[in-house]
Amino acid sequence: AAGGGQGGDFLNLGASARTLGMGGAGAGYGDDVSALTLNPAGLARITKPELSGFHVTLWEDSVYDFVGVAMPIHRWVAAAGIVRLASGEFDKRDDQFNKIGTFQIGQGASFLGTARPLGRGVSVGAAAKLVRETVADTAASGAGADVGLTWHPRSTWPGRKSRARWLEPLHLGAAVQNAVPPAVKFVSSVERYPASYRVGA
Repeated sequence: AAGGGQGGDFLNLGASARTLGMGGAGAGYGDDVSALTLNPAGLARITKPELSGFHVTLWEDSVYDFVGVAMPIHRWVAAAGIVRLASGEFDKRDDQFNKIGTFQIGQGASFLGTARPLGRGVSVGAAAKLVRETVADTAASGAGADVGLTWHPRSTWPGRKSRARWLEPLHLGAAVQNAVPPAVKFVSSVERYPASYRVGA
């Protein structure tokens, strides 16, 4: 259902029209609940309760969905979300190649994350996740985690307005997706999601 061939590729799509349109880029500028899927440190920029949903039709009738909620709690921000990628229908055939029905391939993940600012423009975040993959009537799942960091250079020198004004729109970010890699087991075959490193602005 996802392109690219590596385990967990669907998690690189992001969770908003902005990140999807930029090919999943978003390590540095995430500032809403969708940051939960690419760089959880971006959650620290949320200042009020937020609920977000996203739905898009992709290739070959595949659909991609996200719903998430975030809540600031003192200096922390807590968030939860679900992503799902489901294929269109494929023909199911018997040994004689006769069509006997249809089936779908699906991938999804549930996230629970948190982030907080540390000061001087630096924020950190982490998200635990439970991934699930299905092929027809067979399903497998595994748990993992992502970590991230963001830095707003303008906040590092708040009193130097004349010298640091050009830094105002700049946000830098780095994240490790699958820092704790999920291991998904189908029957006797285990697929371990590879670590993915992101740096962006």
